[in-house]
Amino acid sequence: MKTPSAERFRKYTSDEVFDRIRNYDSVSAMWKAILPGYAGATAISDNGENYSFAKLEEDAASFRPLVSGLRGDRIGILIPNSYSFVKVYLAVVTAGKTAVILPPQLPPEAVFGIGMKFGLSALVYDAATAEKTALLAARAPQVALISDVEASDSPAPAADVPGDAPCV
Repeated sequence: MKTPSAERFRKYTSDEVFDRIRNYDSVSAMWKAILPGYAGATAISDNGENYSFAKLEEDAASFRPLVSGLRGDRIGILIPNSYSFVKVYLAVVTAGKTAVILPPQLPPEAVFGIGMKFGLSALVYDAATAEKTALLAARAPQVALISDVEASDSPAPAADVPGDAPCV
């Protein structure tokens, strides 16, 4: 049975295609279910480079431990639309954390304000947005700053996240 929100999409597709849509309780559940069937397929094309679902999972699994052990469940992401953004977002939500997406064009004062207003445990940034984290680092040292290029030597699988968790 489709959820009421899924029914809204029926008019945009054929019955055959609509019947293939599956309901998942969480992003983690969906990710675990589709990964085996799509591992070799292209998940993301960024700057002329193609990344497979398997590569995306490998990179997300190496990033997941950096956020899964943090106290608090809100992780800010200050990264432009890119492969790195998708990797970090996937790692955060499949670790059972809530991704708070910040537009990369925000000034440092707004980054600081959002960090405080939403009680971020961490903020993930990239080279292009690194300078925007200085005010947050100076005034809120409790918020961990994590570069998108960091990785753990001990990859972690996607967590079993219940459907009522805030990250879904």
